[in-house]
Amino acid sequence: MSRRLAARWARERRLQRLVILGVAGVLLVALGLPAYAFYREYVAMGLEPIARVEDRVLTMNEYLKLLRYRDYLLQLQAGLGASTCSPFGDPVAMQRAILPTQVVFDWVDDQVVRREAEKLGLSVSPDEVEQTIARNFTPPQSQTGQPPANPADLLKDFLGRAGLSEAEYRDIVAGQLLRQKLDAFVRDQVPTVAEQVHVQALVYDKAEDADQAYNQLQAGESFETLLGELPSGRGGDLGWFPRGVRDAEFDRVVFEELQPGQYSKPFATTETPPNDLSSALNPQQKFYIVRVLERDPNRPIDPDKRSILQDRALGWWLDKHRQDYHIEYLITSEKQLWATRRLEQGRPGRSPASP
Repeated sequence: MSRRLAARWARERRLQRLVILGVAGVLLVALGLPAYAFYREYVAMGLEPIARVEDRVLTMNEYLKLLRYRDYLLQLQAGLGASTCSPFGDPVAMQRAILPTQVVFDWVDDQVVRREAEKLGLSVSPDEVEQTIARNFTPPQSQTGQPPANPADLLKDFLGRAGLSEAEYRDIVAGQLLRQKLDAFVRDQVPTVAEQVHVQALVYDKAEDADQAYNQLQAGESFETLLGELPSGRGGDLGWFPRGVRDAEFDRVVFEELQPGQYSKPFATTETPPNDLSSALNPQQKFYIVRVLERDPNRPIDPDKRSILQDRALGWWLDKHRQDYHIEYLITSEKQLWATRRLEQGRPGRSPASP
């Protein structure tokens, strides 16, 4: 009898241990999953890389700071009365839509600018940064006789709303000034004399209209007759052009395919003016037939066209020098959703206020 009782107690103790272990396991899972989710959301994800240039890594925490800062600048832009009458919608909303990706690309370009500027001997002093900040946060004289706001207070308020430390903001300003100096440097490198072509063009909105015009030319119709049939602003004498003013396909056709007196087959272009966000997001395709009238290997560039080349020079320069570095874009949908979610969590309490 005592042996049977002892065996029974042993079975009960084993069952109790199994129950305790089971309950402990359930509690561990119940408590561990939220703990892991918290760790993933607020610790691990912030340390993940989103871009790399050589040995410099942009972490998610750094990326979120830049994203908050740029988002706040857009809030200020909207608060200062940015136009919403564009046929393409609210320009601030369009910029905000592409901001999560644009911030990464801009950071990569900033790293390239800093490295290449150092090679060129370009630098920004702490005094230049200080003067720029002082200029940005010195309010105009009040017209009401009230004493102007303290620049130091304006800067402190701005940094609080933008989510930056003063050291981080000074580094951003230094990068902006360095980019301005590099832009001035590459603008000066744009030549004043270059190979150019004198071009006439027939311009159409539809490919079938361009094809019909080309068939008429092949059948013996003169280029001048077709020019005369086009409405004003749809072609004509485009004047002299160096490479880079029009799009790449236009340059390829007129500089590489045609000799003076020859006309082209129809081809499509998607030209957009520099710094035109609406056109960049909604490119308008046109169909061209061009004729080269003259070619000059060494002609002075018209000031207006040289200005266009200067506006585009830094972009071309960056396209070239990015290839000199090991660059990784580590953007994923998960990382962008994380950053957007964290951005939205911090946005309600940051009402726009211009410094």
